[in-house]
Amino acid sequence: MAGFSFAGGDTDRARRLLEARERDRAAFEARKLQLEEETRRRGVQPREEKYDATTSTVDDAVTRRTVGLVSKSDYGRLRREALGEAAPAAALAAAPAAAEQSERQRAAQKRKAERERSREKQRQRSALSFGDDDDA
Repeated sequence: MAGFSFAGGDTDRARRLLEARERDRAAFEARKLQLEEETRRRGVQPREEKYDATTSTVDDAVTRRTVGLVSKSDYGRLRREALGEAAPAAALAAAPAAAEQSERQRAAQKRKAERERSREKQRQRSALSFGDDDDA
């Protein structure tokens, strides 16, 4: 196939397709720049800035400070402290005591809920009586 050559029409067709592809690529790039500009004007964060490294650093700091289950308010307080809005030394001293207290509260609530469930089951059982049928 070393001696194979394109006919004149095939060469022209290939050149036209290549030019059309280059025009399409230029139009695509122009549209892409236009969309990026619209995004900037609307105040939307670019993808590159959306996933900030600080978030993972803060999460790592909160994770190191917590052990076990933590209430939502405790987690929020620890997160604010990790961001630098409160004193970190006070958080380290108060976190274990608060976690232990919230653990006790959760256990007490769980026991209370179990008692209520068993009482409700007992009420349902006593309500079912088949001896009181008045079919006579």
